[in-house]
Amino acid sequence: MRRDPEGFDQAVDIVGTWSREERREGARILLQALAERRIGRRDQAQAWLWRLAEYSREVHEEYAVQRWPETKRLLGLLVNSSGPAHGRNARRLVHAARKHDRRLAAALLAAALAHTPEAEEVLRGARNRMARKPSALARELVRSMLPNQRSISWVAAGTNLLDSGCSIVTTRTSGTYSMARPSRSSQNQVDLSSPVSSLMRPRRQ
Repeated sequence: MRRDPEGFDQAVDIVGTWSREERREGARILLQALAERRIGRRDQAQAWLWRLAEYSREVHEEYAVQRWPETKRLLGLLVNSSGPAHGRNARRLVHAARKHDRRLAAALLAAALAHTPEAEEVLRGARNRMARKPSALARELVRSMLPNQRSISWVAAGTNLLDSGCSIVTTRTSGTYSMARPSRSSQNQVDLSSPVSSLMRPRRQ
């Protein structure tokens, strides 16, 4: 059953407009939703996965560097190269990712930035191959975001994430998702029961 793909797509768009820290929190919540159940078609889920990974790119880079220090050199070569060399460095990174476990490989691809059509095509192909099972990849991306985060508390009504004074609440109602923007105070925590397409942002206190 495909659950509210239009609402989920809008949620991904809205999270992309938030500040960096809020984007990371929102991306983690939406990735967890993709890990838990099927939403939309496979090609839609693949596109959402990598957009959410881009929103949290720094977290995945940090995880990859901690796991494999060579990551920093490969990413440096990629970002500081241009023309044909940029494409070669993209292929080099993809080749290196294949040698590692799925979680580290996903983090490497999530951390990569391409700025030429050739390099973008190389990374897109590798990412699509890795995302053939979107829910499995979503779980790996979430797991790579956890080491530097506090614990997540799951509640029956939905998903309540409290992290460094911020909170996001997603409520699952008839297969739809709702989100509240991270707030600085627990007083701002909002539990929405309407579909994610009517997403609202609580005011700052």
